[in-house]
Amino acid sequence: MSLSIKEIIENIKGRLEGNSFGDFSGNFQIIVNTTDYPVYISIIVSEGKLELIQQKIDDADCTIETDENTLSSLLEGKKKPTTAFMMGDLKISGNLDLALKFGRILE
Repeated sequence: MSLSIKEIIENIKGRLEGNSFGDFSGNFQIIVNTTDYPVYISIIVSEGKLELIQQKIDDADCTIETDENTLSSLLEGKKKPTTAFMMGDLKISGNLDLALKFGRILE
């Protein structure tokens, strides 16, 4: 059974809160395509401080788009980000280096 959107957001928040971002700044946006509508999870890191909001941002440095089942599988460790990307289940636009850093945090 896959995680609900609420569980996905809490899972991501928990993983990010335990990480030190130093002086890093950047904006990530995850677009989760559900059966009804897209859900936007935006992660804003500024001077090492983290803010996670559930809304679309227009100035994302990196956007990751996937479906609910794929993101759930990634967070549960059932699928690797690289595999999901190569299979077309994970689309990345913007700064690929930031996407790789973000992927390592979620593993």
